[in-house]
Amino acid sequence: MELTASRQVVVEDGRFVDAAALDLDGNRLVDKLRMVFVKGTPPDRLIRDRKAGDRLHVVGLPRIDLAVVAWRARHGVENPALLNLNLPYEIVVVGAYSPRHRIP
Repeated sequence: MELTASRQVVVEDGRFVDAAALDLDGNRLVDKLRMVFVKGTPPDRLIRDRKAGDRLHVVGLPRIDLAVVAWRARHGVENPALLNLNLPYEIVVVGAYSPRHRIP
């Protein structure tokens, strides 16, 4: 992942950061993706001081942002195009390490 903004949203149980998803060769797969870090975990401690442009190798689990799905469902009557947008998802990061430790 590559941080796309230095701003991190800190919440009671963790933090959210915006990042680009990259493959192991550094090719961009997704331009903007919300990454979720659980408070107090090693990945959370690793991301705290990172800025836009910094990169990390991460392992994560995708989850659907149900708040966005519910919002779209409520507003879909006035704006039917909302119901045809891509599925809103984010990645819950469960492992992270510096890119200098390349996976073979």
